[in-house]
Amino acid sequence: MISKIHKKAQEEMVGFVVIVVIVIVVGLIFLVISFRSNGNLAGESSNRLDSFVKSVGYYTTDCEITKSHYENIESLIAGCHDGKQCVSGEGACEKLTNVLKGILNNSFVVTGKSYVIYYNLDLRAGKVIKENTTSIGESIIAPISAGNISLGEDGLKNCPGLRLTKDRSFSAGSSSQKAVMRLEVCYSLVS
Repeated sequence: MISKIHKKAQEEMVGFVVIVVIVIVVGLIFLVISFRSNGNLAGESSNRLDSFVKSVGYYTTDCEITKSHYENIESLIAGCHDGKQCVSGEGACEKLTNVLKGILNNSFVVTGKSYVIYYNLDLRAGKVIKENTTSIGESIIAPISAGNISLGEDGLKNCPGLRLTKDRSFSAGSSSQKAVMRLEVCYSLVS
């Protein structure tokens, strides 16, 4: 009778160990899925940002610097740097700023329920040097930003989630200078 009790106790302990192992395996599976979903968000967001920065130069505006030729963003950057005006009388820089604001507001919606916390677009010409995610050069237009941008004690922008930055070079007009567009976006990790 005592051996039956010991045998039953051993069976119960083996059953308990099996249950514990199953719970640990399930927990590890959930943990791996959680890490992969955050990695996918980073990869997906990085690809979208890269595609956005590459394609924004080809966007055709309603500005004609030369009659019957609508300028794309890339040529409008050059026209802005050279101080040109649209046929309508609007300055190329003013048109460039307004078009970029519209594109950014439609592409990176910053609201309380959005996973984009903030964005900042900086467009500069001249010799561009990168120092701690800051471009140094002559500003072509004022930076365009939206969202909650707080600065840390070190003076750098705080991003409580995933911060991505992408650069793209353009021709800066009749001079041999380059223009660099830098787009910084802070994504929330909680969607």
